[in-house]
Amino acid sequence: MKHPSSIYVQVLLILLTANLAVAQHFPGGVKNHNLWIKGNTEKTNPENTIMSAFNFHPKCKPLSAISSLDFKGKNVSLFLVNSNPKSSDVLMLGSETVEPIVITDAEVKNQRALPYFATPDLSKIIFYRDRWDRKISSEPSLFLDNAEESLIAEIILFDRAISHDQQKRVHSYLAIKYGISLLETSDYISSDGAVIFNGSEETDYISRVTALGRDDKSELYQKQSFNNRSDFFFCLSLDKLQDYNFKNKGELTDGSFIFWGDDDKALEVSVNKEDKQPAIARSWKFNLDAMLEDKKEVTLYIELPKDIQVLYPKNWYVNLGDNQDKLSENKIIKLKQSDNNLWEATFYLDKKEGMEQYLRFVNISQDILPRSTTALELFPNPVKRGEKSMLSFQNPSEGDVNYFVRDESGRLLDNQNLRFDEGSHSIEILFSHVGLHTVELIVGEKKYTKKIVVVD
Repeated sequence: MKHPSSIYVQVLLILLTANLAVAQHFPGGVKNHNLWIKGNTEKTNPENTIMSAFNFHPKCKPLSAISSLDFKGKNVSLFLVNSNPKSSDVLMLGSETVEPIVITDAEVKNQRALPYFATPDLSKIIFYRDRWDRKISSEPSLFLDNAEESLIAEIILFDRAISHDQQKRVHSYLAIKYGISLLETSDYISSDGAVIFNGSEETDYISRVTALGRDDKSELYQKQSFNNRSDFFFCLSLDKLQDYNFKNKGELTDGSFIFWGDDDKALEVSVNKEDKQPAIARSWKFNLDAMLEDKKEVTLYIELPKDIQVLYPKNWYVNLGDNQDKLSENKIIKLKQSDNNLWEATFYLDKKEGMEQYLRFVNISQDILPRSTTALELFPNPVKRGEKSMLSFQNPSEGDVNYFVRDESGRLLDNQNLRFDEGSHSIEILFSHVGLHTVELIVGEKKYTKKIVVVD
């Protein structure tokens, strides 16, 4: 790695173009870091959004070198989140004259080379813990190669060998923030040391583990997230999807997390043997053990594979239930195409419906929707004049519901615009005129009609 000689005589203060955590915030809750650099949310623009690399977070823009680090220990613990698309040195600790620690896109070199595997163009978390060379520790420096072009999201540096527990907390913080799954058997740990996702006990849904979450001690507030290893776009958001995470207006309680993972089955359509419905073979599971809210509204954004869209261009639904082997008839939400060519659906994750909930994508034509989602019932029918009939229906998601009552000539007799939560609901309708009536119900984009006879 080559650096201009001026760099070595230039004493640079901690980066002016990056955010350094204030005293009460610590990465993963691990105190006494020597350096914590991350992207500056106050200096962003759409052209710098590295959505695919850094999960809706801006890259940091460090200068070429940081000198005069206040190191007192004889060891170093370094975390680096980066995504370098080309083969090059990324970072160097120390001076070229005393066998420095050098991190490239394929190995860490410190007297010996320690290779690692990284997929090009995908973000990764590099953790390195070792002893400082005596000459390095006496005058430590950190150098970045091609700093202006580097895709670096975050750098965390300690002048000591942090413990295994502390390492797991920092790893969990970075994994949730940047949508980078830890090893499949890994637990995710909050800043206070609590297990928020037990990966060692999960068996089937261990692929592409991702989370939304808030941990104020770590300055972590992930409001929209997708996994950087996803083979298609699957993103959960607390509110409308934004170009940057910090612009999302959704809210979570401090210490609350929503995790999900998938079963790694194929992204192809198969027909369910029991209900004969075409569905994508892969399914997802939400784990709500660490969600502090009783229920939370979320919006899912996906990009359906093109080959699936060719075969099934419309009538896609999200099916959510507590049974991984059977489609649920109680929670079917239509996927709608948004302006950015993504498909989206808004629904509640309700702990009363289970701490583990399974999501599938089902293709259902209008004439074979499960009865519980389309049925419009009026009881009694016929009904006596001056008495009420109960209008019962299933609302697939929270929203406005309109009903209209007309007589045989089409004259409007009654009309109401009401708002209901997701689920089963009933409305009492008073009938004051004898004859044949039509009741029309509009739920979302669907319209249903039912005839009722009013008698003396």
